[in-house]
Amino acid sequence: SDISLLANLNEKSELNATGKLKSIGTNALKIDEADRNLANLKDINASNLNLNLVNNKTALTLEKIALNGINAPLSKSASANVASAGVTNTSFTMDGNKSLASLDELNIKNIELKAKNKDIASVADVAIKSISFDILKMALGVENVSINRAKFSSELSDNGLSAVNELGFGEQSTKATKAAKHTKKVEKKAENKSASKSKENEFKFDVKNISVNNADIALTHLFEGEKIAHKFDNLFVKVANLSSDFSKPFVAKVAMKSSQKLNLDVESKIKIEPLDMSAKIKLNDTNLPKYFAYAKPFLEASLASGQMSADAQLHYAKDIKVDAKVSIKDIRLNGKKAEKLIAFKSLDLEKIS
Repeated sequence: SDISLLANLNEKSELNATGKLKSIGTNALKIDEADRNLANLKDINASNLNLNLVNNKTALTLEKIALNGINAPLSKSASANVASAGVTNTSFTMDGNKSLASLDELNIKNIELKAKNKDIASVADVAIKSISFDILKMALGVENVSINRAKFSSELSDNGLSAVNELGFGEQSTKATKAAKHTKKVEKKAENKSASKSKENEFKFDVKNISVNNADIALTHLFEGEKIAHKFDNLFVKVANLSSDFSKPFVAKVAMKSSQKLNLDVESKIKIEPLDMSAKIKLNDTNLPKYFAYAKPFLEASLASGQMSADAQLHYAKDIKVDAKVSIKDIRLNGKKAEKLIAFKSLDLEKIS
């Protein structure tokens, strides 16, 4: 609605044009490829589009894009659903020397991944701020990525994660393998020709901050007939200065206070090329009897109590260096008839290297 367009040619036959569109929307959009449904959208709306074309220079701005009710089938048994997604303040400029796209914020709410009517993963919301993309240089810049209340649950067995099997990606990977074999020879021939240009056209990225807030990972380990539940909740992860330039270090921090009484703090600095990593690790677990489930199939005993704390500093470059201390307290191992087999108040191990 409310469309305006003005265009003229100057004496040099250069086209100057301006266009405005107040709002546009569509409902029940379906996206297909051949006989396959890729995605379905309940509705999509855009507002305040402005276009300027002056002396072969193009400038486009779009205030808002809103998408609602997104559904994407991933396989025969799995699908991804997104309640809503919104983009604010998109701009695009192009002339002979540059081609730049940017947006203030991309916000995605209530992402769900389901397989065989089971919840596999979900994310309450994702906010990506200050995105810029230099199309000619293939360079992406992002100021901040925030992922809030992510959840994942799966069983773990000798066959791997049940969630991966339930998603049914194996069907597609078989087809992809066949296609890869078919194209391998063609790629080899083209490899030498494109080697010189690969660095030039290589995709580059630079992300200043990534945060994962209040994540919840639930794994049930099927081990020797036992179902051992692991809960990694109240989990926070922060990554700073992650880029495609692997010679530059990035910082990663992990903090967790799980409901299973496992506390973990990790501060690390990592460089990928050449590999150089340093980390400070603090761990405290006041629920060691939980892990004794792994010994249950082999021992007729039970761990009645036990806790452990550890401090470690690691550094890896050409070789690994470790400086650590471990404290184990209140260990009480009982026999089959609850008789005391082993007990000690504390055991301290220092200067472990």
